[in-house]
Amino acid sequence: LDEGVAELVALDEQAKQPADVAALNAALGELYRHVARQQPGAVRRRTEHSAVGRFLRASGAWGHDSVAGIESLRMAADTARDLSGGCSSELEFALGVQGQYAAALGTKSEEGQAAWAQLAQYQYFRQDFEGALQSLATIEEGVASEELSAELREVCVSLTGSALKQLERYEEAIVSLQQTLVLLAPDQVERRRQTT
Repeated sequence: LDEGVAELVALDEQAKQPADVAALNAALGELYRHVARQQPGAVRRRTEHSAVGRFLRASGAWGHDSVAGIESLRMAADTARDLSGGCSSELEFALGVQGQYAAALGTKSEEGQAAWAQLAQYQYFRQDFEGALQSLATIEEGVASEELSAELREVCVSLTGSALKQLERYEEAIVSLQQTLVLLAPDQVERRRQTT
C-alpha cells in the first residue's frame, strides 16, 4: 500500500506538467481506484471521488467523442456507481457522471442503451420518476424495441411501468407491466405469480 501511495504522489506531481495530461489523469484515476479498495469507509469514498475526478479530467482532455475519452468516462461511471449506495449527494454525483457517460455513448450501441437504462434506474431510485421516463424514452427514440437485447427490453418495460405507477398514471402502467409479462418466459411468469 505504501508503494501505491508513493506512486500516487509521484503521478500527482507529473499531472501538473503539460506533457500528456490526459494519460496521466487516467493513470491516476486507476491508481486512486485501486488504493480506494484498500481503505475504510470515509477514506475510501474520498479516494473514489478523486478517482472519478481524474477520469473525468482525462476524458475531457481526450474528448468525449474519442475512444480513450469514452473509456475514461466509463471508468468514471463505474467508480461513481460504487458511491451511489451512499448518501443523497453521492447518488446525485453518480447520476451526473452516469448521465455524461450515457450522453457520450448515445443509443446506437448496446453499451449506450445499457448506460441509459442504468441512468433511468438511478433516477428511479432517487424518486425522479419523470427523469427515469425521459431516459427510457431516449432509448425508445434511439432504437426499435426489437433491436434491444431481451434482458434490456424487460428492464426498460418493467421500469417504465413502475415509474408510471409511482406517478399514478395507472392505465399506462398497466399496459407497460402487461408488456413485461409478455416478454417473460412462461416459467418466469409462473414464478412471479407465486411470489406475489
